[in-house]
Amino acid sequence: MAKTTRRIAGSQASSGSGNVYGPGDHKPPYAVQGFTVIELRGDLDLFTSDHASTLLEAAFTLPGPRMLADLRPVDFFDGSALSLLCRARRRAVAHGGYLGLVCVRPWHLRILCLAGLSEVLCPRPTVDQAIAAALLHLEGRTRP
Repeated sequence: MAKTTRRIAGSQASSGSGNVYGPGDHKPPYAVQGFTVIELRGDLDLFTSDHASTLLEAAFTLPGPRMLADLRPVDFFDGSALSLLCRARRRAVAHGGYLGLVCVRPWHLRILCLAGLSEVLCPRPTVDQAIAAALLHLEGRTRP
């Protein structure tokens, strides 16, 4: 089956290259198989989480938002990033949607595990694997 990918309307193109995530330093959100993929970059902390929040909020414009936050390009995140992801997940579920993670860095996975969020946010190493896990969950065959 062919995979379809499209840009989400109203998203910005990447224009920066620093380690600190800012409004112009991100890849535009894109859609794959009905999921909005939001690629976060650089440092995701108290100082930068407002920009990430804006990206995640944009995905709530459709009913039943199905989102994946791609953390692979994230160099560092702190507790404020975990709070942001938890709030976004709660909101997605409240609107009949889903939020999952794409994450491969061992340190990030360890933090998610220690915070008790691995089973809630279901990190997977690729977008395709995250979509497959999300579809199983949405069909009721796995828990989040």
